[in-house]
Amino acid sequence: MSVAAAAYKQTIRTTETPRDMERKIFVKITGGLERHANDGPLSAGLKDFLEQNHKFWLALRGDLIHPDNALPGEIKGTLINLSYWVDRQTVSILKGEADVQPLVDVNRSIMDGLGGRGGV
Repeated sequence: MSVAAAAYKQTIRTTETPRDMERKIFVKITGGLERHANDGPLSAGLKDFLEQNHKFWLALRGDLIHPDNALPGEIKGTLINLSYWVDRQTVSILKGEADVQPLVDVNRSIMDGLGGRGGV
């Protein structure tokens, strides 16, 4: 990688907000869920993205319950409840009892909110 490219990459990392980073993660994971939605709950691709999604929501939950989190209580509560729903939905998908689409829809709603276009 050139020095200029490395400097640009570092600048992006230091100027990107946590919201931007969270949105990028949601975009990556949600895209993967959509690409593998029809592969079946036992497919390696779908399982991988379900696991990534689950881990990300767990991390978000950890951040939301931290005392220093500055989000308003109502929003925190809603997102924490959603994180528990993601847990249950993920298990249901892996058992073949639920569809991936509701999980994708929730992620998209959060992405829209992080991007300033409404959402939760």
